[in-house]
Formats: sequence, structure tokens, C-alpha cells
Amino acid sequence: MFDEFRYFVPGDTLPVFRLPAGDGEQVDVAIAICEDLWQDGGPVAACRRAGAALLVVPNASPYERGKDDVRLDLCVRRAREAGAALAYANMIGGQDELVFDGDSILVAADGALIARGPQFDEALVVADLDLPAAGPGEAAGDQPVDAGDGTVITIRRVTLPPSAELAEVSGPEETGLVWPRLADPAEVYAALVTGVRDYARKNRFRSVILALSVASTRR
Repeated sequence: MFDEFRYFVPGDTLPVFRLPAGDGEQVDVAIAICEDLWQDGGPVAACRRAGAALLVVPNASPYERGKDDVRLDLCVRRAREAGAALAYANMIGGQDELVFDGDSILVAADGALIARGPQFDEALVVADLDLPAAGPGEAAGDQPVDAGDGTVITIRRVTLPPSAELAEVSGPEETGLVWPRLADPAEVYAALVTGVRDYARKNRFRSVILALSVASTRR
């Protein structure tokens, strides 16, 4: 399942974007990717050294029964290690034998749960964050730091120009920011439906044949 080392060379940079946040202030946002969150040290440790206010982590974390509790504990622990709010945005859908269940998570720097998306369903989760502003002046250049795992990661800072207008987006008021968790049977059923449905759709099957074997007994 996890075969990245056959195709990718591990990165050695942590990108940190300085974004306009309104009222003339700016916020530093760091980016890590999926597996980075599951490893000790690395980009999470570098995020604390970078002083970023938010760590955004795009994920393709496949579904396993009971993994939702493991994910939340992981996000809480890593947010505290990074000293930053953490946005864990997970993929949804089937891909061959894998199923991705969404369940995106947003926690504060102290690990408090702020928002959590639905399982096996797409959603736009909108939350207001009270993040510390970046320091005044231009962001510093590249900065090599000890990643805490025997490697060196370079913090690469990019300052984005202010936009003419910051967009306002309305959140899902009828649902709130934390979607209810599925019961175990409903979770497994949703995983099966998602996997079969996307396998058929993405392979452009026009029809399927379902074979059933029914055992009968005579009295």
C-alpha cells in the first residue's frame, strides 16, 4: 500500500507561505504531506522551528476500521509538537483496492478539536481561526534546521502578495463544524459501497454481473 520509496525521493524542504490575513496582518502557513504526519520529527518538528501558525496537511489516508480515533489522536499530538493549528484534509473515494473515507480534522495548537468533516461524503468545512500574526517585515530566506530524525530540513519561506479582496465563505450552518461519527456497521457498509461504486465508475463499466450462491436445506 505504502510504496512511495519506489517512485519518489524524500523531500528536504518545508514550504512556509506568508499569507495576507486582513487588517494589514499576515499569517505563516506551513505545508506537510500525508506520511509526514505519521513520522516522528521531519516537517512537523521543522514547523515549530519555523514559527508557523497553521500546518496544512493534504492526505490520502486509506480507510481502516477504527482508524478515526487513531487519526484524531495523531492530529492532536502533532499539533502540540508543531506548536500550530493543524488542518488534516483527507481524500475521499475508491482507488482500485483502496478506499479513502474523508474524515478531515482541524485542531488548535493545543490540540482542541475545532472542526471535523463527514466520513465517506464530500463537504466544504469552513472555520474561523484566531491565529497569531507573523512578525513584521519580510520573511527570512531559506533556513536549514535539524528535523529531529537525523536529517536536515530547509525551511523555505514564500511571501504572497496581498489580494485586492479577501473572499468570504459561508460555513455549513445546518450541520455545525463537527459531523457525527458513523457507527461501526454503517462505517464498514459505507466503505464497501464507496469502493465498489468508484471502481465501477472510474473504470467506466457500463454494466456489472453479480453472482450469488444461496445454500438451501431440506427438512
